Amino acid sequence: MNMYFLLALVMAAVVGVAIARLVLQRRSWTSDASTTMLSIDELAELLARGAARVVDVRTREDFNGEQGHISGAINLPLDELAARMPELDEKHAQAIALICRTDRKSTAAAALLADHGFKGARVVRGGMTAWRERGFPTANDLIRN
Repeated sequence: MNMYFLLALVMAAVVGVAIARLVLQRRSWTSDASTTMLSIDELAELLARGAARVVDVRTREDFNGEQGHISGAINLPLDELAARMPELDEKHAQAIALICRTDRKSTAAAALLADHGFKGARVVRGGMTAWRERGFPTANDLIRN
């Protein structure tokens, strides 16, 4: 009986360590996610220097819709991103700034890109909603003027 008790104790310890590692790993994922955010002002600065590419992961309808899109942005909808990933050159010198309406879809896109080896893709905090609230122009504004 002592042998079974000892075996159960060792198994419980192994499971406990595995659970602890998963919890710690989960915490590191969430802390990493916060460091991949890019403010609207940071994006505007990068764009002014030509140091970022904007990848808009909204649908084509939203990309061309009421909120418009940032001039020069490429539209790779989230549901097409995996298939169209070759369009992104991961060795490109410019940073990738992911944007959507808020920042939910772009956060999912960042995770997908990271899973496929893309380093440094950053999520624009607040998305196009924040971009418009700050009064920055869109391609639609440039066409109207």
